[in-house]
Amino acid sequence: MLAAALSSFNILQAHHQELYAFSVSDNLVAAGGQGDVHFWDRRTQQRLASFDDMHMDDVTQVLFHAASSKLITASQDGLVAVHELSGGLNQDDGFIAALNVGTSVEQLGLYGSGGQHMWCRTGTETLQLWDWLAATQEDAAGGDTAVADLAEARQMAAAAAGASSAAALFGEVREGLL
Repeated sequence: MLAAALSSFNILQAHHQELYAFSVSDNLVAAGGQGDVHFWDRRTQQRLASFDDMHMDDVTQVLFHAASSKLITASQDGLVAVHELSGGLNQDDGFIAALNVGTSVEQLGLYGSGGQHMWCRTGTETLQLWDWLAATQEDAAGGDTAVADLAEARQMAAAAAGASSAAALFGEVREGLL
């Protein structure tokens, strides 16, 4: 499915806007651009909707949550936005949460059973862990702040690699990280 979406992606256009990230869920393609998120039908390559001014800066990450109908977007503006898409592609009605990372988001992913936790690598090389799914539920505790903020993620990874018995095999890699 991803290969078909990639070949279709070349045809998709967002009014001549650069697109920085995309995600595919069934027949829906979402792509992040300059503050906006655009949606297409993968089968027909027809543009379906746009969430304009969703972020104040470039959208660097777009991710469908596989276990639900939620879309997660992140930007250089330091915000992670969560939308519920089960009611359609309506930006205002579907918005359910914003997580303030505090600095640009370079990469994110989900982990845990059902993907209820999120890791986020920032532009300052920190690693943050979030209980993002709790932030989408009004009556749930937590979710509004990072569970962990590892400010020295790069140094910690290098130190962990140095402490392992296999580190000798990867000395050049480890030296390059330091």
